[in-house]
Amino acid sequence: MEKYTHQLFKEYLLSEESLSPDQSRALQEHMRECAECRQQEAAWTNVERVFHRAEVVMPAEGFTARWQDRLAARRLTTQRKRAWIFFSVTAGIAVILSALLIFGAVQAFSSPLQLLSKAVYFLVMTFFYYRRISEFVGNMNLALPLLSIALLVFFTGFVSIVSVLWAVMYRKLSSSRRVNI
Repeated sequence: MEKYTHQLFKEYLLSEESLSPDQSRALQEHMRECAECRQQEAAWTNVERVFHRAEVVMPAEGFTARWQDRLAARRLTTQRKRAWIFFSVTAGIAVILSALLIFGAVQAFSSPLQLLSKAVYFLVMTFFYYRRISEFVGNMNLALPLLSIALLVFFTGFVSIVSVLWAVMYRKLSSSRRVNI
């Protein structure tokens, strides 16, 4: 059985849900004894009567269009701010990492000649590995022509799908959405 309190009766008065017979009976008994709840019921009934008699006011002509335009402009402004923040943070991180890399490279070598020789060595090794990988791929192409065609088709399809997904997501994330009323 539900324990009835003064607060519960106040909630019953303001509730739009229908009450059970026991709840309704308990509320009526409480209303006979409690002047505060009778006053609240009368005030609430008066408020509901005023709402039902009130005239429905329509918005001014063009309100919806102006509101939608303002909403679209606000979203575009917010989107641009977020893009600039993202760009600024990314650029800042890139500058900091570049500075740390340059500082570390300068500290690692005792002379500019040593730094230059390491850079030349890196470029020569990159070229060497590129040539070796090219020869390996060329040999694979001669040895397994069907596999290379299948890989080429798969790779082309994969790149195409990823490109389409990127374009769709970019379009979805960058377009402003309108609210239809």
